[in-house]
This record gives sequence, C-alpha cells and structure tokens, in this order.
Amino acid sequence: MRFNCLLMVFYPQKGYNSTIFAYGQTGAGKTFTMLGKSDEQRGLQPRVFEHIFKELLKFESARVKCTYLEIYNEQIIDLVRDFWRFLGRK
Repeated sequence: MRFNCLLMVFYPQKGYNSTIFAYGQTGAGKTFTMLGKSDEQRGLQPRVFEHIFKELLKFESARVKCTYLEIYNEQIIDLVRDFWRFLGRK
C-alpha cells in the first residue's frame, strides 16, 4: 500500500494525472485512511498534499488541480467545490 501511494505522488510531478480511490463498506475505515484522526495519525490526504507542495517549492511556477469527490447512495458530491460554495465563494 505504501509503495502504491508513493507512486500516486510521484507521477503528477512528471505531468501525469493521479487518483487515489478508497471504497468499501460503511465503517471499514475509508475516512480514517484518507484523512486520519490527528496530527499523530495523519491519513493519506494530508501526507500527499504536504509532499506535493514541498516538491512545488523547487519550481518557479506550477499548477495544481485537485478534486475531492464523495460517492454516497449513487450521488457524487464534489467536496472542494461545495466547501467554497458553503463559504460563499465560487
């Protein structure tokens, strides 16, 4: 698992798209795996973002596009877009 996730961080640095997809039954630990619980138990998402943005410091300019989707009861929710709408921004 760790090696696969490292590849998901490496490929975007080379210009490729990357996806980490967590699925499973309710209560299986998807949210904990992706987000973690605290600074001591960080999930994949904060670790990946930290690595990506540290690497971006090496470049003069870069562009990052992130989509964070939740699929629940056959509905797709864009958590990033909806968060900004919640704050009153587009």
